[in-house]
Amino acid sequence: MFNSIKYKIIAPVAVVLVLLTAAIVVFVSVSVKNLSNDQIKARSQGAVSSVLTQLSNLEDQARIIANSVAGNFMVISSVQNWNADNDREQSRQNLITYLTPAAAEMGVDSFVVHDAEGTVVLRLHAPSEYGDPDRHLPFVMQALNGQPSEAYATTGTMPMGLVSTSPIRYEGKVIGSVTALVLMHTNEFVDKYAKIFDAQFTTFAGNKRVATTLQDAAGKRTIGTELQNERVIDDVLNQGKNHSVNITLFETRYLATYLPLKGFDGTPVGMLFIGFSTESDIAASNALLHRVIIIGIVGLVIAVLVVRYIAGRISKPLTIIKEFMKRAGKTGDIVPRPEELENIKKLYPFTAFERSNRGNWYW
Repeated sequence: MFNSIKYKIIAPVAVVLVLLTAAIVVFVSVSVKNLSNDQIKARSQGAVSSVLTQLSNLEDQARIIANSVAGNFMVISSVQNWNADNDREQSRQNLITYLTPAAAEMGVDSFVVHDAEGTVVLRLHAPSEYGDPDRHLPFVMQALNGQPSEAYATTGTMPMGLVSTSPIRYEGKVIGSVTALVLMHTNEFVDKYAKIFDAQFTTFAGNKRVATTLQDAAGKRTIGTELQNERVIDDVLNQGKNHSVNITLFETRYLATYLPLKGFDGTPVGMLFIGFSTESDIAASNALLHRVIIIGIVGLVIAVLVVRYIAGRISKPLTIIKEFMKRAGKTGDIVPRPEELENIKKLYPFTAFERSNRGNWYW
């Protein structure tokens, strides 16, 4: 079998076809995988850029709101009365009455009002907690010195939030401050952005998770746990850089980006995690690769069958001629037999043995 003309024709061609098919499949597989990864990265980078734009817009919005509220007559008069120790409880109630609907209408979560000494007059998100000194906080200190500010911060009543503070002035004198807050440690915050960007969101205070959309197998949000990845902590919290990484969380693969949340001095005080699931992209890529492999195998089988057929067409007359030559060499009979001529005529209808005038046979 291995010495037959047909095998000698088919074997090298089949090897070449197999190698060519394997090379094509590998090339297409690598190309598809790279294309899929590029698409995932491009989608992630675009979404991260959009998130950064959203955060920048939040900062601008909070600054405008804080400045607007600081100039409101109700706020100014209530803080004046508080500073003068004139019916302080009524002053607080007046602030609550005005600021509660204002927060909802303006799109912030809460307001905090301080008097001229930096003492808390009102925390709208924790109304019963007031009267404690906050002058040591950078944003309060700056506002009482007449400077507005905005940054990310952690306080005793707010694990993580965007803070924008404006001084309250009366007749050119700073009499207190008002802070607009966007609370980032709430389920509402992370759920809102998860829905907008079709991604998982987690807010970190330092390296501690204070809000997340990620849930464990029992459906519980994984808050209160700490990030242990030293490289992420170093890049984001120590150096203030974005950090992207492929990770698997709760058996789902993500392309994740950690963004630093910077405080008043520019030092990161927390992080925002954005995780885009890559499962659908990987599944689509794998499905395409499977189709490519199947097409390659089917094409290879068809090609081998075609080669086998052609090799058979070529090898059969060659085999007849080979046998004829062997017989001629042994017996001296150089006249082809009728059945040999007939087989060759069937295989090659335009070619036949002809007898020359000299009595010899030729093609």
